[in-house]
Formats: sequence, C-alpha cells, structure tokens
Amino acid sequence: MQLGASSAAAHQIGLSIWLVFANVIDGPAIGVSVIASKLMSQPRPLRSDLFKQLLQFTCKLAAVTGAVSSLAIFAVRPLAPALFTSDAAVKSMLLLVLKQVGIHQSIVHLTILLEGVAVGGKEFGAMFVGTVCSTALSVYLLLHKCRSVESIWLVGVNGLFAGRIVTAAIAIGKMRYTYYAKSKLDRK
Repeated sequence: MQLGASSAAAHQIGLSIWLVFANVIDGPAIGVSVIASKLMSQPRPLRSDLFKQLLQFTCKLAAVTGAVSSLAIFAVRPLAPALFTSDAAVKSMLLLVLKQVGIHQSIVHLTILLEGVAVGGKEFGAMFVGTVCSTALSVYLLLHKCRSVESIWLVGVNGLFAGRIVTAAIAIGKMRYTYYAKSKLDRK
C-alpha cells in the first residue's frame, strides 16, 4: 500500500502525538522493571502476594494512565488538526488517525508496563522472540490488510501491540513458573 501526501502527513502528525502519550508511561515502566528485578532476585523464595500486588498495581496504573491519555487525545482531537496544518485533506485524515490513537492508549500503556515487569524478570529472550514475531505480524497486516491511513493504526499498530502484550504475558507467566519451580527446589 502506498500513501498519498495527505495520508502520509496525517500519519506523521498522528505518530508525533502518539509518541508524546506513549512516552508518558516510560518512567513508570522503568520503575516497575526495577521493582520486578528486586522481587525476582531475592535470595529467599519470593512471596507470591508481592508479585501479585505488583501485577495488580501495573494493571491499575495502565488503566488510569491509558484512560487519562485517551481522554486528553479526544479532548484535543477537534483542535489538533488546525494546530498542525491548513490542508483540508490532512485535517480530515488526521481526525481519523487521532481517533485510533486515542482508542488504543490503554493497550499501549498496559503493554509497555507489562514489558517492564518482564524485563525486570530478565525475560529478554522471550521478549526478543515475541517482539520479532509481533513486528512480523504487524508488517504482514500492513502489507496485506491496510488500505488507508486509518487502517494502519487500526490494524497494523494495534496488531503490533496485541502481539507484544501477549508476549509480555507469556514472559510473566514464565517468570511465575520459574519462581514456583525454584521455590519447590529450595524447599527440598
């Protein structure tokens, strides 16, 4: 699929706005990663309730920050096109892009935070393989299923983050399994 100039411009502006809101969660993700690392590196068996509390906190934080980001994007959505361009076609397409950017903030925030937990648990291999597979899926979707700038966000970007969130969940499941297996060995 090739984008015209108006679509490419709307996509670039949407990506810039998306980056502002996605980067909001980077700091908390680093904090979650450090906490997960400390929990996983304790010499005594990790208390299951602490890890569970970390995951609950992570999900609540993602829900709140994702919702606030979505609300902020939808609040500025009617005004944003005029701030970036006077071109009517770009403005129209940008409204469509910003709708998708606003809708998927919660999955983006949850993905980045859960990846922080997985990285803190040193699940680098699982994250690498999952991210490569998610990227391949996203590229496939972009090449074969996307016909408009809006579908790039609806299908391609959401496909990427859906794959990444599944990867993070698998890595976290692996962390929990590794902990429980290690705990049983420590008790013997």
